[in-house]
Amino acid sequence: MTLYYFPVSDSPENVACSFVKEPYTLWFDSARAGHTRNQFSYILFSPSQIFKNTSFEEQKKILSSVNQEGGGLLSPVPFCGGLAGYWGYDLVRTQEDIHECHQQDKDDLPVCVLGMYDEFYAFDHLKEIAWYVCNAGSRQDADKKFLMFKGRLDQFQSYKPEKEQEGEIKFISDFSQKEYESSVQKIINHILDGDIFQANMSRRYQAAKPDYFDPFFHYLKLRKENSAPYSAYMNMDGFHILSTSPESFLSVDKEGWVTTRPIKGTARNSEDLQKSEKDRAENIMIVDLLRNDLSKVCTDESVNVSSLCHAEGFEGLTHLVSVVEGQVREGNTSLDVLQAAFPGGSITGAPKIESMRIIEKLERSRRGIYCGALGWAGYDGAVETNIAIRTVICDDRNIWFNVGGGITISSDPAQEFEETCLKAERILNSFGGGDHDCPDR
Repeated sequence: MTLYYFPVSDSPENVACSFVKEPYTLWFDSARAGHTRNQFSYILFSPSQIFKNTSFEEQKKILSSVNQEGGGLLSPVPFCGGLAGYWGYDLVRTQEDIHECHQQDKDDLPVCVLGMYDEFYAFDHLKEIAWYVCNAGSRQDADKKFLMFKGRLDQFQSYKPEKEQEGEIKFISDFSQKEYESSVQKIINHILDGDIFQANMSRRYQAAKPDYFDPFFHYLKLRKENSAPYSAYMNMDGFHILSTSPESFLSVDKEGWVTTRPIKGTARNSEDLQKSEKDRAENIMIVDLLRNDLSKVCTDESVNVSSLCHAEGFEGLTHLVSVVEGQVREGNTSLDVLQAAFPGGSITGAPKIESMRIIEKLERSRRGIYCGALGWAGYDGAVETNIAIRTVICDDRNIWFNVGGGITISSDPAQEFEETCLKAERILNSFGGGDHDCPDR
């Protein structure tokens, strides 16, 4: 198999609209203009295989079994084909003992779904150039694939949902304010007892899915109102993922250079955030955790913090972001890096495993896709993933999303609850009804 690419003129939105009704079409959407990490968007379609509930060890074998040639020209984009989809938070159960909770998986979704993608559309936002990229056995085969792709685009018409999208969708939280604050206090007590340094506590909003609701049409709305550099839309054949995540999890280039950008700390403006000793301490603890995770698979001298606690603004929110980097040690792969750091420390706590056990006891349901990772692992070893926060999921019956925050010894339970309301606000508003409060259980 050899990599071929062809220049095209269509926009990411038009291409997505042309393919999105096909199962396992994925749109990795760098929707936030001007962000330093928004260069590439991808629309992946027609996977040759689908893998569900595979462990990291199985994924490594799948990628290593495929013989790929680089072709005569370098790829114009970082992704050159490979595995793509999602790694759910609960995939950690295959490698760590965190079975402390009696809650069952309410969603009954696969813990991990990955497709093998050999053709896709890519858009370079900085150069404003688009490409059709494919792996094929010959130039003749590649030409045929490209003509089929262009034929689909030539038939494109503006996307219209099958039914009128009207009405207000009411969400219910699985915690009341009092219940959430009580759980936050329990985490603080664990910190005072010396069990952990911090933990991330979340709660879920859920609503019945109306017959008229079109998930892709709603994603188009979300990406305009709540744009983010690590957004994604996934048609997973029976359920849909609508993510406007501001947070990168792991990025690995084909030379093995790793970058992770943890977000800890949230406020309405940068001034308030920079004054918060609690948010800064929270961020620094997660940076130390990630340095430890990367040291398992990277050379010791390469692991470094290139930026600590700088502020980045998003629609209605400002976050503290740090950057940790490293060089993959010889003998390890990018999937070894993903496995070593999974799930991201910014949404678990420190120490990671003990924090996850405490979370298990307190949260009302398994996290599922939430706080896992959406992204891809390429044939050439490159990886790009987000942290699946600000992520709406819907199936035939329900629509749901989670919001949470990091709890430290200096946390105030009432303020922590308000932070979850702040994070939920923009998602709730996208479903209509004007101003939303945080509904009680």
